[in-house]
Amino acid sequence: MSGNKWQSPLHMAAQKGHNGIVCLLLEQDVDCNEGDSEGLTPLMHAVIGGFQDVAGSLLARGARVGATDGQDRSALHWAVVHRREALLRLLLEHWAGDGGGDERGVVDGYDADGKTPLHAAIEAGFEAGVHVLLEFGADVKSRAGVS
Repeated sequence: MSGNKWQSPLHMAAQKGHNGIVCLLLEQDVDCNEGDSEGLTPLMHAVIGGFQDVAGSLLARGARVGATDGQDRSALHWAVVHRREALLRLLLEHWAGDGGGDERGVVDGYDADGKTPLHAAIEAGFEAGVHVLLEFGADVKSRAGVS
């Protein structure tokens, strides 16, 4: 492995948007919440690539919306950074439908830069994302780290 970076087959299939392959791999004994060498989960790769079908398959098999990468970013942060409104809504609907599960604070989770998904959406000028986050209860009084 060059550069000590690695991905599992599930990470690679999610990153490439190959939903059929993702589903085949999920039938095996794989951890759909495992981070790659940078801490990115298969769900994060699907979100970054804009693959809603892949994200849906991963969520249906237990992918955690609130899992974080090496920079403490969740799939919500990545959906905002890449301006993926439909995926942001899918993630939040799944999270809300689960009652938040053990991830109650995910909508207001801070990354390593001290930003919640709402802060990241504002920073990116992603108005539709701000609207969706507010719809799902993002805290408008949260404080962001500034650099």
